[in-house]
Amino acid sequence: MNFDQGSVRFDGSNYSINENGTNDSIWLRRVGGVSSSASVDLTFSSEGVPEKDGAPSNPALDNEDYIPVKALTLDFADGEIFKQIIVRSVDSDKLDLDRESFDGSGNPVIYVVNDHIAEGEKLVELKLTGFSGVSAGTQTEALVSLISDDAAIEFEEAFIDVRESSSGGRAFMMVNRLGPLDQVISVDYRTKDGTAVSSGLQADYSESAGVLHFYEGQTRRIIEFPILDDTHQEGRENFYVELVNPSPKGSVYIKGESVGEVTIVDIDQDAMRSRIDFSQTEYNVYETDGVVQLSFVRSGDLGRESSLVYEIVSKTAQDGVDLHIK
Repeated sequence: MNFDQGSVRFDGSNYSINENGTNDSIWLRRVGGVSSSASVDLTFSSEGVPEKDGAPSNPALDNEDYIPVKALTLDFADGEIFKQIIVRSVDSDKLDLDRESFDGSGNPVIYVVNDHIAEGEKLVELKLTGFSGVSAGTQTEALVSLISDDAAIEFEEAFIDVRESSSGGRAFMMVNRLGPLDQVISVDYRTKDGTAVSSGLQADYSESAGVLHFYEGQTRRIIEFPILDDTHQEGRENFYVELVNPSPKGSVYIKGESVGEVTIVDIDQDAMRSRIDFSQTEYNVYETDGVVQLSFVRSGDLGRESSLVYEIVSKTAQDGVDLHIK
């Protein structure tokens, strides 16, 4: 008969858990002393998480990335050598529901939160303390990496300006991928007319549509839009770019603006616009004149109506005393 009380330890030092519940198996192992009962306390916490592979830690957040466990007592029966720690996933919108600490077989249950947010790896620690009837084994702490199963797609800049006569006649929009890089994801894109149009005799750009594929390890894609130059004075015109149908559904979402805007700046306007100036920079009048008339001169493009807004501001002259501002 073995009278040594034995020890309890984790069977590994590092584990990976996916937010959707897919994970490494986590086991406790009792070595020696199995002829008697024993107990240990289990803690699941990110407090004081150490560095991983020499890099600063990114601790998981309580009740946002995982459900913390503090000193949950685990009992080992006579002859029990292994005890599995069960990992379950809980949706972020169901955190207020009751959760069991043990499954039907008496195995402890820990919970990770599926928050449907694309994010980097988060760290949390499993720790054994409170040994009773058994000694601490060689591995009483284990680091757990929480892996996000969600990816996001977003515009790097959702609003851009491009000159109508830009080099190459194209506008470019950058689309980025966030989250894990171990799968192929995609999103559809399409343009939509605003004040700029893609058809007719005076089209401003070429209609575009397609699918952006992000392959494993790929974080950025570029969409190109042909811009059509002409000699018409048009000012600033815009069209829209929509991101739709992120795929695979349920694990990829569009972050931020789903509709971007491209503004075409027409430099023909600079060469052909009207300009309105005072006819002279200084006017001298006598108080007895009663009325002063200011004149303006318009130059440039005279083929359409122009207008201006003016304001009279008193300086040394006082409104109501020296003049009346209307």
